[in-house]
Amino acid sequence: TFDEIASLEHCCNLKKLTLLNNGIQRISNLSPISMSLTSLCICDQDISVMDGLDLPLLRELYMHRNKLQRIGNLSGCPRLRKLWLFQNKISTISGLQATPELVECWLQSNLIDNLSGFENNPQIQSIGLAGNPIKDFRELKKLIPCKKL
Repeated sequence: TFDEIASLEHCCNLKKLTLLNNGIQRISNLSPISMSLTSLCICDQDISVMDGLDLPLLRELYMHRNKLQRIGNLSGCPRLRKLWLFQNKISTISGLQATPELVECWLQSNLIDNLSGFENNPQIQSIGLAGNPIKDFRELKKLIPCKKL
């Protein structure tokens, strides 16, 4: 196990990076691959904060089964299309306004109790929300454009 990501200096053309169950506690040192990375999977880790994501070409971000309490600033990932954050501790849908191309968002088994937060994602087609304590199902009207819920 290791605390952070390191030694990517010679991987400047890397398109996909997958790290599973390594004990990583924070996202860091991705700058050497920031202009090539399109898919990042950092799952089953000890990450509690989404930061260090200045990845302008990133299309897929998989961070399920971490310790995230909120969706972090995704302004460094403007081309993001897939976001998988299930089985975390997220209570509010926020931070998605910087991802207008987002089409998939999986948030199952978190602590989300309302459906606000997708207002700036007109392209969204699939949202996973099972296992969340949603209080008012009338809020589903907010997701009418979505094809899969």
